[in-house]
Amino acid sequence: MASNQLNPVVAQFVDAVNAGDLAGFFDLLAEDVSMSDDGSDRNVCRWPKMRWFQVRG
Repeated sequence: MASNQLNPVVAQFVDAVNAGDLAGFFDLLAEDVSMSDDGSDRNVCRWPKMRWFQVRG
């Protein structure tokens, strides 16, 4: 893989986020996904909605 190419799964992740495709985003995650932000556990269902998929005016 050339240095300017993303792993296909990473590319799908980026595409889903950029397209505002919440369902596509969650389809890429493992069933037992967990996440930690700055050492604090985050609700993986709420956090992306608040950070990436919320419409801001």
